Amino acid sequence: MELSRKRIYVSSFSSPVGMMTVAGDGDHVTGLWFCGQKHYMSGTETCDIVLRDDTELFGRVKDWLGEYFDGKNPDAAAIPVSLGGSQFSLEVWEALREIKYGSTATYKDVAEAVARKAGKSRISPRAVGAAIGRNPVSILIPCHRVIGSDGSLTGYAAGTEIKLKLLRLEGAETGIRPGLKKRTHG
Repeated sequence: MELSRKRIYVSSFSSPVGMMTVAGDGDHVTGLWFCGQKHYMSGTETCDIVLRDDTELFGRVKDWLGEYFDGKNPDAAAIPVSLGGSQFSLEVWEALREIKYGSTATYKDVAEAVARKAGKSRISPRAVGAAIGRNPVSILIPCHRVIGSDGSLTGYAAGTEIKLKLLRLEGAETGIRPGLKKRTHG
């Protein structure tokens, strides 16, 4: 007896900072990557991939990204997302959603937020960093807003150049190293 494989729809498109690919199950976004980034298309290895540019969901994602790249702050909650991952990763990715547009947080800040929510005294910022690095939904789950404790950009799956462009687009203050200062927009 043959098991049926999960079907995933994908569409690639150009953005102002590079080519991107969106993936979804028809109702939810399951991935949003910069083409060629680390962990590109991760989680789709055992799926049947169908190229589709014409889904209603992908139209909404592309419209949302259009507003985002126009310097607006569209509501990420308006795009339904379904994530697969460990419970820990899901908790970390949920914490990322709390970082406001135009703001930054450190890996330590995210680790402390996850620990508080889990009722723990401490969670390793390195473990948090590993989960952040595997975030399958770029921009909608804003891992680009996480910086090093010293204000450095640190890693980003799509490269620190793209991370810097996204932060500048959002109006986050950027330093020379390149680094960031904490800043929030009301």
